[in-house]
Amino acid sequence: MKGFFGLYVIGKGDIQPLIEQIVGSKYKDKIRVILYTDLIDLVNLKIELTPVVGESKAIEKIQSLIFPIESVNIGNIIKLIREIAEAISEQSIEDENEEKKSEKPWTKDELLEFLRGCTHYQKVLIAALAQVERYPIQKKYLLVLMNEIAKEKAFLGIGKKLLGKEIAGARGGLKLKRKLLGKEDFIEGYWDKSEKDYVYRIKDEYKDIILEWVKIENLEI
Repeated sequence: MKGFFGLYVIGKGDIQPLIEQIVGSKYKDKIRVILYTDLIDLVNLKIELTPVVGESKAIEKIQSLIFPIESVNIGNIIKLIREIAEAISEQSIEDENEEKKSEKPWTKDELLEFLRGCTHYQKVLIAALAQVERYPIQKKYLLVLMNEIAKEKAFLGIGKKLLGKEIAGARGGLKLKRKLLGKEDFIEGYWDKSEKDYVYRIKDEYKDIILEWVKIENLEI
């Protein structure tokens, strides 16, 4: 079997007995096993990679995952994973930049109308960000402000401690709503390596409008 490799594709069931047989045989460096569902995932990964790195390189990277990898030096595996992750990440950034080019700025009336229709969690997030004394603010400090507003403004009916998932949920909902309108994000958020935390800020051009809305909604702290 020199120069050839074998791949067992299993529909379902316990594959451990087969793995043990292969490991105990002289073909352990020539044969691999994969579940059918995992193979489908590999095919989908190849489809995602093709427009990013090209057909031939996409196939090459998938083959590297299927074919036996020299496993003593795990750096080979890490390198392969990093290359795939970086390729997908670069494409994601390019797609996001293209989306931003088509997004339009808000007028004051448009933004005020949008804010009025926000959920209570979204309102707490935006109100907290608008009243930050210094930008950008770390997520952990933002949560302190959000919980202070939620506690003081009982009419919002939140009644629980807000966590990081509430920020993510509010941000996700806001993104979906504004994209339907073709509008740009008025909140900036990113991972700060020096702070080792996510940081956020309201864009300068929308700060006064949002502060006006905060007063209208009685969300001042």
